[in-house]
Amino acid sequence: MLSKYDATVTLAAHDMAKSRAFYTNTLGFTEDEVDEEGLSVLSSGNTKLNLYPSGSANVNGGTVCTWWIGKEFDEVIATLSKNGVMFEHYDGMPGMEREGDVHILTNIQRKVVWFKDPSGNILSIASN
Repeated sequence: MLSKYDATVTLAAHDMAKSRAFYTNTLGFTEDEVDEEGLSVLSSGNTKLNLYPSGSANVNGGTVCTWWIGKEFDEVIATLSKNGVMFEHYDGMPGMEREGDVHILTNIQRKVVWFKDPSGNILSIASN
């Protein structure tokens, strides 16, 4: 039923100024609007991301959003690194090796990196 509708990623932000700067300046998103409640709507390709002032809401403990980059993976990761993004390391996961900041799913040779936004939301980028 819902498969024909677009979805939006909604992320809690403890500090809206820091979060908005991270998503626009560091990651390069366009901020489409900020509503009267402080919700920031960002564009990521055809996907929208909502950043909302979270107050006491906790962030999710797992990955909340993944971007599938394809062949531009290495270039995008290098740019993010230059922009100051610090990548997470998750060693010891079955079927996965790590080369520097990049995790590689050994069976399918998919490259993945994880990083956190200023509120601690876990984001990832995958090669395919």
